[in-house]
Amino acid sequence: MTIVLLLITACSSNAVEKAVFSQSEKIQDKVIVSKLQKDKTIQQYESQTIKDIVATFNNSSDTEIFIKAFKESEMIPGVVNVSSPTYEITLQKDGSESSYYLWITNNNTTSNAMYMYKGDTDTAYKITVESTNSINELLDEFKGSK
Repeated sequence: MTIVLLLITACSSNAVEKAVFSQSEKIQDKVIVSKLQKDKTIQQYESQTIKDIVATFNNSSDTEIFIKAFKESEMIPGVVNVSSPTYEITLQKDGSESSYYLWITNNNTTSNAMYMYKGDTDTAYKITVESTNSINELLDEFKGSK
């Protein structure tokens, strides 16, 4: 009787593991891009609850462009004095969510974009020119498909 109980427990435990694994496979990365109003401070954006969503990317190759840009960025030393950010980027990955402010110039293929983690606006990061161009192309494609 003990052997049967152990066998049933082992089988049901294995079934639970498979169900959890298949659920985690279904979690899809998502990037939500919200346009921010000019001439506001970062503090004013943080209290803003209504977002002007201009793009949502679910395709893994699209979301990877943003993830790569953030991973390969360089911290900007010192205190930065910034204007209003262009976008708020919300990254949903592996079931968690993080938000960033993005400064990016369209139509300039030689400039770097910059971002700050929404929870740490004292530290800024410079995005490579290549990643900046990739993000701009992605946003332009999305605007063109609307």
